Amino acid sequence: MTEQKMESIIRSFIEALVAADVEKALSFFTDDGTWDTPEGRFTGKDELRKYLTWFTQTVADLKVEETGIGILAKGDEAACEHTFTAKFRGQLAQVPVLCSWEFKGDKVQRIKSFYDRLALAMQASRSWFVRNTVSNLAKRMEKGLR
Repeated sequence: MTEQKMESIIRSFIEALVAADVEKALSFFTDDGTWDTPEGRFTGKDELRKYLTWFTQTVADLKVEETGIGILAKGDEAACEHTFTAKFRGQLAQVPVLCSWEFKGDKVQRIKSFYDRLALAMQASRSWFVRNTVSNLAKRMEKGLR
């Protein structure tokens, strides 16, 4: 597959996510495709559908902007750096995301997504108690770094 075709598939997949079109997003995967996320590993159409449904129901007003390296494709693999901004349970949050993509034919065999769940939780928490708890946890993890 050409690099341009891989870039087009990645952008079309992201467009389907932004549109909350689960079936369209699912159509880009092989039948045994896998998506590794900070929330877990989802393999096969049934698990992917469950994750995509959860994702599209959890986030609102999703916007995705390519940043940094954008999309780099070579052979049957690609990397994509972007920032997503969305409302999580009504709270606006923005996180940088890095994904690696593996293709099989003209379908996605595997995506590995990496982002900071703690930063997302700090931004998305509604109550002062949860924000304070998450903030204290982050401070403990960073102790000694500064």
